[in-house]
Amino acid sequence: MAAAAGGPCVRDSRQFWSLGKAREGMRWLNQIEAELNKHWQRLLEGLSYYRPPSPTSAEKVKANKDVASPLKELGLRISKFLGLDEEQSVQLLQCYLQEDYRGTRDSLKTVLQDERQSQALILKIADYYYEERTCILRCVLHLLTYFQDERHPYRVEYADCVDKLEKELVSKYRQQFEELYKTEAPTWETHGNLMVVIVLSYSCWDNGIPLLITLFQIQKPYREQRMFNNLLIIFLILKFLKSQLSLHFFSALILVEGMDIESLHKCALDDRRELHQFAQDGLICQDMDRLMLTFGDIPHHAPVLLAWALLRHTLNPEETSSVVRKIGGTAIQLNVFQYLTRLLRSLASGGNDCTTSTACMCVYGLLSFVLTSLELHTLGNQQDVIDTACEVLADPSLPELFWGTEPTSGLGIILDSVCGMFPHLLSPLLQLLRALVSGKSTAKKVYSFLDKMSFYNELYKHKPHDVISHEDGTLWRRQTPKLLYPLEPQAVALAPATTPGCFLLQDRVSLCHPGWHHNAQLFFCCSLAGAGHSLSFFSDVIQHCQRVKPIIDLVHKVISTDLSIADCLLPITSRIYMLLQRLTTVISPPVDVIASCVNCLTVLAARNPAKVWTDLRHTGFLPFVAHPVSNMSQMISAEGMNAGGYGNLLMNSEQPQGEYGVTVAFLRLITTLVKGQLGSTQSQGLVPCVMFVLKEMLPSYHKWRYNSHGVREQIGCLILELIHAILNLCHETDLHSSHTPSLQSLCICSLAYTEAGQTVINIMGIGVDTIDMVMAAQPRSDGAEGQGQGQLLIKTVKLAFSVTNNVIRLKPPSNVVSPLEQALTQHGAHGNNLIAVLAKYIYHKHDPALPRLAIQLLKRLATVAPMSVYACLGNDAAAIRDAFLIRLQSKIEDMRIKVMILEFLTVAVETQPGLIELFLNLEVKDGSDGSKEFSLGVWSCLHAVLELIDSQQQDRYWCPPLLHRAAIAFLHALWQDRRDSAMLVLRTKPKFWENLTSPLFGTLSPPSETSEPSILETCALIMKIICLEIYYVVKGSLDQSLKDTLKKFSSEKRFAYWSGYVKSLAVHTAETEGSSCTSLLEYQMLVSAWRMLLIIATSHADIMHLTDSTVRRQLFLDVLDGTKALLLVPASVNCLRLGSMMCTLLLILLRQWNRELGSVDEILGPLTEILEGVLQADQQLMEKTKAKVFSAFITVLQMKEMRVTDIPQYSQLVMNVCETLQEEVIALFDQTRHSLASGNATEDKDSMETDDYSRPRHKDQRDG
Repeated sequence: MAAAAGGPCVRDSRQFWSLGKAREGMRWLNQIEAELNKHWQRLLEGLSYYRPPSPTSAEKVKANKDVASPLKELGLRISKFLGLDEEQSVQLLQCYLQEDYRGTRDSLKTVLQDERQSQALILKIADYYYEERTCILRCVLHLLTYFQDERHPYRVEYADCVDKLEKELVSKYRQQFEELYKTEAPTWETHGNLMVVIVLSYSCWDNGIPLLITLFQIQKPYREQRMFNNLLIIFLILKFLKSQLSLHFFSALILVEGMDIESLHKCALDDRRELHQFAQDGLICQDMDRLMLTFGDIPHHAPVLLAWALLRHTLNPEETSSVVRKIGGTAIQLNVFQYLTRLLRSLASGGNDCTTSTACMCVYGLLSFVLTSLELHTLGNQQDVIDTACEVLADPSLPELFWGTEPTSGLGIILDSVCGMFPHLLSPLLQLLRALVSGKSTAKKVYSFLDKMSFYNELYKHKPHDVISHEDGTLWRRQTPKLLYPLEPQAVALAPATTPGCFLLQDRVSLCHPGWHHNAQLFFCCSLAGAGHSLSFFSDVIQHCQRVKPIIDLVHKVISTDLSIADCLLPITSRIYMLLQRLTTVISPPVDVIASCVNCLTVLAARNPAKVWTDLRHTGFLPFVAHPVSNMSQMISAEGMNAGGYGNLLMNSEQPQGEYGVTVAFLRLITTLVKGQLGSTQSQGLVPCVMFVLKEMLPSYHKWRYNSHGVREQIGCLILELIHAILNLCHETDLHSSHTPSLQSLCICSLAYTEAGQTVINIMGIGVDTIDMVMAAQPRSDGAEGQGQGQLLIKTVKLAFSVTNNVIRLKPPSNVVSPLEQALTQHGAHGNNLIAVLAKYIYHKHDPALPRLAIQLLKRLATVAPMSVYACLGNDAAAIRDAFLIRLQSKIEDMRIKVMILEFLTVAVETQPGLIELFLNLEVKDGSDGSKEFSLGVWSCLHAVLELIDSQQQDRYWCPPLLHRAAIAFLHALWQDRRDSAMLVLRTKPKFWENLTSPLFGTLSPPSETSEPSILETCALIMKIICLEIYYVVKGSLDQSLKDTLKKFSSEKRFAYWSGYVKSLAVHTAETEGSSCTSLLEYQMLVSAWRMLLIIATSHADIMHLTDSTVRRQLFLDVLDGTKALLLVPASVNCLRLGSMMCTLLLILLRQWNRELGSVDEILGPLTEILEGVLQADQQLMEKTKAKVFSAFITVLQMKEMRVTDIPQYSQLVMNVCETLQEEVIALFDQTRHSLASGNATEDKDSMETDDYSRPRHKDQRDG
C-alpha cells in the first residue's frame, strides 16, 4: 500500500502517539518496545527533528528514482511553503497520502494537474505537518506522564526510553523554546498573507503550549538562574499575546517553580535561608526586583508577583519591605487567587491529568507557604482563597498530604478559620471538607473530623435572654439547652444547659463555644429534617436550600468515595427521600438541590438497588403508571403513564430554564438501578421510567433549550448508556417468551418501530468530519480518555453503534422490515446515505473503537439486509477500500480493527459480491494459450491476508491468534463460496499451502489449559479448506505443494495427534459436563472439521495418505472413546450435542473401514454403553442420535457372523431394542392419528444428515 502512495514512508508521529495511548491490553509489550527503540531519537530532537531546506536535500530528492515526478514536484512546493527540508517534505507527503488522504491514486493525478486543487492539498498537508510537530511533543509528555506510574502496562518500556532521553532532553527542549520565541515573525512579503496566519498560529500557540507543558513536567532540572532569567524575558514578551491564556499560565507556573518555593519553605522552617539559590547573589535579586516592578498590567503576572514577593520577604525581610509590599499588593489587586482558581479549573476540564496534577502541586506549595508566612486577612477575600485551595486539593494525592501536616500551618490555617464560624457559615467548611475527600482513607478522616467537632458559632442580632454573661462581658454560660428547629417534632438538644462560651463582638452578637465537643452529623440530620417540614414559603425554600445543599454534596462525595461509610450516614441519607418529595412539589423547585439528592441516591443504589427503589417509589418522584401494562402496544403508546415529580420538573422548570442537572442525575440513577439487576417485579416498576425516556426524552432532547455548552451531548450519551445497559443485561433466551413485556423488549420495539430509532440513526450520521472538527477545536491535551467535548461525542456515537447493533441482533424474526432497518439500508444519491457515512468512519484516528463498531454494524447490515454496500458507497467506494486496506496492513494498527475488517470481508464474500470483487482487486489478462490469467492488483486485500498467514510472521506481535483466525476465516469463505478466480491466484503463490497449514503441525496446550480458543477455530477452518480443495479439484489437478503438505501430514503422524487431541477435547467436555467450557463453540467447530477431514479421507485415502490399517483402527477407537465419554453425560445438553456430531463420524468410519477395525468385541461394549446413555437422555433431543447408534450396531453385527453366546450384552441389547420399538410404534400411531385429523401429511426427511453447518456461523456477540 505504501508503494501506491509513492514509496515507503516513515512512521508518522500521530501513529506513534496513538500507539502509546492504547491501554486496553491489545498492544504487545515487544511492539511498544520496538517502536520506542526505533523512534526515541525523534522524541529527543523534538521540534528540531524537522530541518530547514538545503540544496543538498533538494538534489537528493531530484535524483531519487523511487518517487514519481509529480510527487517530487509537489514535495518541493511543500518544502518552499513550509520552510521544510526537501527530503522530509517528500516523506511528509507520502505519509499524508497514506494516512489522511481521502481519495484514490487516480483522483490524486487529477488534483496534481489542477492548480486550485493542489493549493488546497498543500494547505491540508500544512495542517498535517503542524499536527505532526505537536504529536512529537505529546509523545514526550505521554512518556513523562506514565514512566513512573506502576499501574501503567508499559511503565518499564517507558522508563527505559526516558533513561535514554534524560541526559539531553532538558537542554534541547529549553533551547527549542527559546528559539521559538526568538524567531522573526513572518511577513506577507516573505510568506504571503495566508502563511503569516498559519505560522503564527501553529508555531507560537499549538507548538508553544505543548513545549511549555513539557518543560513544566520536567521542571526540577530547570531551577537555575540563567534559565529563569530567559523565561522571565519571554514572559514579558507574552503579554502582547493577550488571548493565549494557556501560554501565560504555563509560563507563570514555570517561573513560580523556578523560584523553588518548596525549597524556600523548608529553608525558612529550618532557619537556613542562606542555602536557597536566590540568597547567594543579591545583585541578581535587585535586578529582578526592578523587573518585577514593571509587571502588573495583566492578570497573568499575579502568581509570579505573589511568589517573588514571598521569596524576597523570606530572604531579606528588612531590606525590601517597601518593594515587597508594592509587589505583593499588586498581586492581590490583580485577584491572584481568582486567577489561580480559574486557570486550575480550565486545566481540569481539559482532561490533562498529569499536567493538572503537576500544576496543583506547584500551586499547593505556593499557597501553603503564603498562608504560613502571611495573615489570612491580608490576602483579600477569604472565599477566593478557599476556592483556590479546593481546586488545588482536586489532585488525589494532596488531601493525603494535607491530613498529614500540622493544622496550624499551610492549608490547615484555612480549615481552622472556617471551623471557627461553624455552623453560622456552613458552606465554606463543607466546601473545603468536600475537596479533602480523595480516597477511602481521607473519606474516613473527614467523617471522623465531623464526628468530633470542637467549635460551634451562633449569630444573633441581639444578646439572647437565656445566656448569663460575666461582668466583663466576654464569657457566658447557657441557661437552657440549645435546640435545633425547636418548633419541629425533630427538635434536638444540640448544646446542653450550662455549656460555657465566649462573646465575639462584631456588628452583631456572636456566641462561640470554643471547647465544646459535638457531632456535626446530628446538626446535619436536624437540618435535613427541618427543611423537609418547613418548606411552606419561597423564602423558606431559599433559606433551607442554602444550608442543605452543601450537606448533601458532602455526603455524596464521602459515600461515592467510600461506600462503606454509607451505613454510618444512614440517619442523614434516610431523610433525603422525604426532602426530595417536598422539594419537587414547591413552587419554583430548587433544581440544584434536587439534583444533589438524586446523585446521593444513585451512589446508594449501586450498593443496595432494591432498597433505594423501594423507598424512592413512594416519593412520587419517578414516572409511574396507574394500572399495570400488559402488552407492548400500551407500553409504546405510554397509555396511562404519569410523568411523576421528575417529569413535571423537566417540563415546567428545566426546559424553560435550559438547565438540566436533575435530568442528568435522573438518567444516572435509572441506569444504576438497571445495572443492579433488580428482581422481575421491581424491573417491571422501572418500565414507566424507561418508557418516559424513550418516548419523551430521546426523540426530542436535541430540540430543548440549553444554556450550557455540552449538556445536550451529555444527556444524549446518558440516554444511550441506559439503553445500552438494558440491552446488555438481557437474558436472550427469555427475551420474547414472557407474556409481560420486559425492559429489553420495550427498548427493542421502541427503537425499531418508533421515532426514537431515528434519533439514534441521526447520532450515527454525525459523521467523521464533524467529530474531527470538534476534536480539533477542543483544548490540546496528552490524550486523556473520556474528557472534553470531542471524547463525549465519540462516546455517544459509539453507544449509538452498539445499541443499533444489539437491537438488530435481538429483534424477533419478522417478515416485515422495521422502520429502523429500512432507514439504515435505504439508498441515497451520490453516496449520501447512512451506509456511506458508516464506512467513512474508517478515516477516524482518535479512538480505534469508533471505526471498529462502525464496521461491525456494517457487517451486521450486510448480513441481514437485502442491499448492496458497494452501490451505497458510490464514487467513494475505491477510496474507502484503500483506507480499509491501509489500516489492515499497518503493523501498529489496533488489532481489533483489523479483525473486524476481515470479519466484514468474510461476510461480504457471501452477501456482497460487488464489494468483495472491489476488495479482491483481481487483474485479468489473456494468456499465451488464450485462457485468462488472474493476478493481484496493488489494492487487493489478499496481499495483507497472505502476509498474515505467513508462517514466519506467526510469532510476531502484529499477528496474534485472533487476527490469524480472522485471516483464515476469510480464506475459508472464499473456498466455501467458490471464488474460483481468487482461489486460482492464491494457489499460485509460493508457499501458500505451507503457510496455510502450518498451525496443523504445531503442538497445542491441553484442553484444560487452553487460554486462546481461537487457535482451535483456526485449525478447524484450515481442515475445512483442505477438504473443500480436495472436493472441488480433480484428483490429478491438485497443486504439488498441497500434495507434499498432505504427505507430510501423514508421515509426521498428525492424524494420530489430532485424533488424540479431539478425543481429549471430548473427555474434558464430559468431565466438566459442558458447563465450565467457555470454548464450546470452538470445540464444536474443531470436531466438525475433523469429522469432515476423516470423511474426505475415507474416499480419498491415497491423496490423504491414510492407508495404514493400524492408523485407521486407532482413529476409529479414539472416535469411539470420545463419543462414549460425551454421551454418558445425559444431563448435559452441550455434551449430547457434541456427542451426536461424533456419533455421525463413528457410523461413517464403521461403514467405510469395517474390514480393518479388528475385534468386534472391542466395539460392542462401548457401543452398548453409548446406547444406555442415549436412552437416558432427552428423547426429543436424541431422536436422530439414537438412530445413528442403532445403525452402528447393525453395521458391527454385519462385520462378523456371531452367535448369541458370543455377545455378552445380548439380553440388555434386546431389551433396549424392544423398548425403543414399542415407544416408536406408539409415537407413530399418535402421529398418524394427528395427521389424519388435521389433514396434513408429514414431510419425510433424511435422518442421515451429518448435523454439520453448511457455513461457519459468524460470532454474534454483544458489543460494548
